[in-house]
Amino acid sequence: MHFYGLGFNEIHDMPIRAFWAMNAQIDRIRADEIASWLPAFTIGMGGEHVPKVFEAIQERIGKPAIVEQKRRSEVDVAKLKRHFG
Repeated sequence: MHFYGLGFNEIHDMPIRAFWAMNAQIDRIRADEIASWLPAFTIGMGGEHVPKVFEAIQERIGKPAIVEQKRRSEVDVAKLKRHFG
């Protein structure tokens, strides 16, 4: 996965669910990078297409996940290991 700078062996050793979870985030991360460049691009686009472009980028970025940190029990850790490998 060139995007993350991982080599073949690192990817091969990765649990399959972790691989697909990382793969699913690439489009969102790239859209976030494009959003930071959007003000510079809007100069050349005029102004009429900017809201549509911004909406499309926001759709790709999605809504941020709100993570609540909790203490994990040994049972929870075992479930996570079974789930993610």
